[in-house]
Amino acid sequence: MIQALLFDLFETLVTESSASVRRASSLARQLGVEEGAYRQLWRSRRSDIVRGRCSFRDTLAEIVQTLGGTVEEAVLEGLRSERVRQKGAVLRSIEPEVLAVLEALRARRLKLAVVSRSGAGCHGCVGIPAYVHIAETGV
Repeated sequence: MIQALLFDLFETLVTESSASVRRASSLARQLGVEEGAYRQLWRSRRSDIVRGRCSFRDTLAEIVQTLGGTVEEAVLEGLRSERVRQKGAVLRSIEPEVLAVLEALRARRLKLAVVSRSGAGCHGCVGIPAYVHIAETGV
């Protein structure tokens, strides 16, 4: 008998598909590096962020350094803050159907949990914390 369900947050309970979230692969100009080389390094390191091995901010700094550039801390912090803000907007626009499903599962006395390495914080999810336990790692 199923007693608990574990959900990933992004693209499971919430989606960025219709949101205006700037893709990290498009940040070369702001970081002062060549776009093609940046995109290639971003693609090779993105999985480290997804798996919580490295933060978004640190990955950007490492890519710039690898490409022989320098970037001010204020630029890195600005890009990190922008990403958190954009992801937060996604979290505040949860589909009513998702909340209805969570409500139905809770009515069955199932334990529900959400995991995320988003760094944006599921605590910003409108409605979801009322239904689930939240575990987060990394930014």
